[in-house]
Formats: sequence, C-alpha cells, structure tokens
Amino acid sequence: MLNLVEGESYRSCEEFHRLELSCLVCLKRHGEVDRLARALIEKHGHIFQAPWIALIAALQGGGKEEEADAVFWETLSYWPNDPRLVHAANASGGTSN
Repeated sequence: MLNLVEGESYRSCEEFHRLELSCLVCLKRHGEVDRLARALIEKHGHIFQAPWIALIAALQGGGKEEEADAVFWETLSYWPNDPRLVHAANASGGTSN
C-alpha cells in the first residue's frame, strides 16, 4: 500500500513510473487481472486516466472485487483534490469518507 499523506508529493516522476512498472510486472503473473480490471472499469471508468490506481487495486485486491474497490476508496483519500479521482468517485456514486 502507498504510505502517502495528503499533500505529500512524489520524490520524482521516475520513482512514480518505477512503481507503475513494478505493478505491471506483478500483474502479468496474476490470472485474474483481466476480470478484475473489467470490474474496476465498470465501477470507476474514468479512473483509468490514472491507471496506476487500478494496478495497485488489482495487486492489493488479489483478484477480489470488493477488496480492490476498498483500495480504490483508500487511494482516493490520499489525493482528494485530484480532479480525475473526484470525477471517478462522483461517477461511481460513492464517497471517500
């Protein structure tokens, strides 16, 4: 899980993309990723403007939609003012609280 607090910035874009790549490598080994990704797209379609959230959710959820959904909301709480996340949360009809 990302241990970021609100307002904390990434150390660098390079570090951010290394996290994405690590997630992708792990996901290639995960048989349920396609099904889970489809479920997340259905629930949070526009979140894929920020695909790293879906990657983290898939890894943390272990293929379980309810766990991945919980990770989505927890991640949203780290960046409450990111317009991409706010839009996705509003589109899904939920709240981050």
